[in-house]
Amino acid sequence: MDIKSYITKLMEEIITDDQYFLVDVEVQPSKSIQVFIDGDNGISISQCAKYGRALINQIDEDEEMERNEIIEVSSPGLDQPIVNPRQYIRNINRYFEFKLSDASVIEGKLTQFENELLTLKEEVKEKGKKTTFKESQINLSDIIEAKVVVKF
Repeated sequence: MDIKSYITKLMEEIITDDQYFLVDVEVQPSKSIQVFIDGDNGISISQCAKYGRALINQIDEDEEMERNEIIEVSSPGLDQPIVNPRQYIRNINRYFEFKLSDASVIEGKLTQFENELLTLKEEVKEKGKKTTFKESQINLSDIIEAKVVVKF
């Protein structure tokens, strides 16, 4: 089993509270492992630390595993793409940029996520006219990459 699969399996066993979930595990060539976890209502630094300690304890107990990696457990930052469908629910009413499988890019406010279908409110600016909004829908399977966009 490769290290990413091993860490993923351990984290899925460690995270027993239903409000928290594993987002992703990234293994860097520099022997650094980043574990991203989140919660339906966010996750605190102390909660990340708790899960990080539990992960390290599990690895240390495994006699077949030699730990030479630096392990970091944190919540994904705004610069991280959305990879877990539960993250969409947490980010309803935020602006997103979606890169789709047909090579198009759509930006809009996520208003709903249900049955693998995202509903967006897109701004339509017409020259010399007032800004209007149109509603559109995207299938989860059509998304190549999704990122939260910070708007002021």
